[in-house]
Amino acid sequence: MSGIKEIRRELKELDTEELRELILKISKYNKEIKGYLVHLLFESDDITYFQNEQKQKLEEFFAALPFTNFKIAKKSLTRIQKYLNLQLKYAKRKDVEIELRGAFLLLFRKKIMGKSFGHKLTNIYDRNYKYVIAAHDKLEDDLKNDYNDLLTILAS
Repeated sequence: MSGIKEIRRELKELDTEELRELILKISKYNKEIKGYLVHLLFESDDITYFQNEQKQKLEEFFAALPFTNFKIAKKSLTRIQKYLNLQLKYAKRKDVEIELRGAFLLLFRKKIMGKSFGHKLTNIYDRNYKYVIAAHDKLEDDLKNDYNDLLTILAS
């Protein structure tokens, strides 16, 4: 198997059309790579658009949550978390992580906490809250202050 150096050297030798074809083949092969490519091409330049788009999708997911029984709701929340983790993997920014996980937690509080089985799902809330705290701790001091209000709301 070739290393990164060999791949980089070989990619430099390809012309634009060959490179385009190679990227399209790779994106057809793997769904996650395709999603990352879409993020890089269309969403990474405007991070505010990306955040708003993801918040809207989270709202749609929570609106479609089935509240008929505990197991189905938990499974659906796990799917939402997997989607969120993938989007955060693409973004690779702590401020985006705080924004999106914060939106997830606020929706969680609004839609789940009042339900009869909401107390059984608090571990999902707590785990995501810890991720928000960890991301907040890694921010620069001037950015930390921007998110203190959100942390206060989430902690209460």
